[in-house]
Amino acid sequence: MKNKLIAVLFFVFTSFCFAEQSALDSLVNAEKSFASMAVEKGRKEAFVAYLSDDSIIFRPGPINGKKFYSDQPARPGILSWKPAIADVSSSGDLGYTTGPWEFRKENMSDTPVAYGYYFSIWKKQSDGSWKVMLDHGIDTTGPSHETANVIPGPGSKTKNTKKQSTDGTAVILNQEQEFSKASQNDGMKTAFQKYALSDVLIVRDGKEPFHGAESLEGNCGFQPVKADVSADFAYDYGSWNCNAQNGNYVRVWKKQPDGQWRLAVDVSTPIQQQ
Repeated sequence: MKNKLIAVLFFVFTSFCFAEQSALDSLVNAEKSFASMAVEKGRKEAFVAYLSDDSIIFRPGPINGKKFYSDQPARPGILSWKPAIADVSSSGDLGYTTGPWEFRKENMSDTPVAYGYYFSIWKKQSDGSWKVMLDHGIDTTGPSHETANVIPGPGSKTKNTKKQSTDGTAVILNQEQEFSKASQNDGMKTAFQKYALSDVLIVRDGKEPFHGAESLEGNCGFQPVKADVSADFAYDYGSWNCNAQNGNYVRVWKKQPDGQWRLAVDVSTPIQQQ
């Protein structure tokens, strides 16, 4: 009987892992198709096709991305990018990708004139397709270090073994409020130590994304605007204020086996540099 139970549990676990990997692969493929369309048909057509009707971009504050690109004329230049890091919820319907982008004036054979990293939140639609819910990014001073394959994001290998999460957005928004209080009272580094994974991915203007928050400084305040949750995966976005400077943030949270939500990705950009 014990051997049969072990066999059943093993089958359930492997089936779960296969389904999650399949969802991650489909998400990465959607990102690659989006990027290919941008090179082949232009940014406007690609963004209008892949952004959801209620998608968010920052110009400089949060606005409807689909409407923004629909209203814009097609512009010259080639924007190319590829995913380097990705993660998806255990339910397989909410995730993110991030990776390097380059901009060229005319052709892919041209030398890039601008570099950076994009960050996109994706959500699976009722027809099974993926759409971008939020698109953000940073500028960097030069080309990125290339990666051969897409790397799973922080916390992606930690499975929540408890009952499937039914936490709503209020839980995440409250977590953000507590994180903000800790940051304002004790500093960013202490707040991250309390609320983030040890290998949290930090995305900041002017540098390549890096893991760990040991170098972060300041007593910054954060005001969340909106959040979404699916199983063990959540994201939210909002504004921040730090040392008389304002900006936008996007964060990804992952639920841990102990039931606690931990910060897995933190994207932060100052408004005046967008």
